[in-house]
Amino acid sequence: MTTPTKLDVPAATGLRAGCGCLSALVLFLLAAVAVVVFTGETTPGQKALILGLFVGVPLAVLAALWVVIVRRASTWVEGSTLVRRVAFRDRRIDLTAARADFRDPMLVIVDPATGTLRLPLRDARGAWLPAPQLRALADALDADPRHEPIVRGLRDLAGDPPR
Repeated sequence: MTTPTKLDVPAATGLRAGCGCLSALVLFLLAAVAVVVFTGETTPGQKALILGLFVGVPLAVLAALWVVIVRRASTWVEGSTLVRRVAFRDRRIDLTAARADFRDPMLVIVDPATGTLRLPLRDARGAWLPAPQLRALADALDADPRHEPIVRGLRDLAGDPPR
């Protein structure tokens, strides 16, 4: 059993966009509730209850979703298997059975069993993944001779990444 190598790839774009859209919805709800509460004739207790239910609860749910979905997302390599965790689901891709394609700055992996996975080779700040992580990914892909050009490219990146 090989030691897993964690890859510092950011959360998927769809996850970040989904949280962003949900945040906009919560802010719109906050504005709508504020208009209703502060322009109508309500007592201070009713205002607090309305704000708590329609603003506090959605914000708490949004924060919990962010923690569970985005912060828990991670990717790692175990031998020739790539594992991507999102929320409570692990997606395992056998890189010897999958087809890989390099589309700068992304590695597109098509697995017949699980579908397509787009793996960014840059971290959240835009820098290339560290050399040991690129080498681990190259080693995982090296088991299949079809991936030779991609393996060579990843090892070149690990040696001297472009700016």
